[in-house]
Amino acid sequence: LQDPQVNAALVAQPASIDSELATAMEKDDVGIVNESFGAASREALEALQTKNCASPIDLSAYFAVLDAATNAHNATVAGPAVLTVVAAGNDGAQIDSGADSLSCDLGDPKSLLVGAYDPGTLQRNSFSNFGACVDLYAPGQAIVVDYAGGWLLFADGTSFAAPLTARYA
Repeated sequence: LQDPQVNAALVAQPASIDSELATAMEKDDVGIVNESFGAASREALEALQTKNCASPIDLSAYFAVLDAATNAHNATVAGPAVLTVVAAGNDGAQIDSGADSLSCDLGDPKSLLVGAYDPGTLQRNSFSNFGACVDLYAPGQAIVVDYAGGWLLFADGTSFAAPLTARYA
């Protein structure tokens, strides 16, 4: 990805799905998109390596280059201004840049990265990713959710904090 020609090809890649989504959002006047799924943090992927590797590979350079290329590609996609609310992730990792998480969009006014806090204690959940990339925190513990068969369950995670934020926005 550091090769200039490969990087340029990645940035300029035709992305018909991007333009199709932009067309659908414009047609249906979509203003907010919730992404309750988050990308795994670099720290979590490096931790997985320790199970089978004597010395894990530092993935920060790869994450930084891929994040920069992805952001550059996204800037080429035309479409309406849509607020995207994204779950920060449940790795308990500090994410301060694109080298830490591909969900980091520092300074992008159209993107909110949402961490989770415990509404009972008003403290950040230990499982929630945190750091400079996380824009805000919302309730993410003991959230009552529907379950198959009409049951109600308590659930935890930033995947619950993100849609609560999107609804509020």
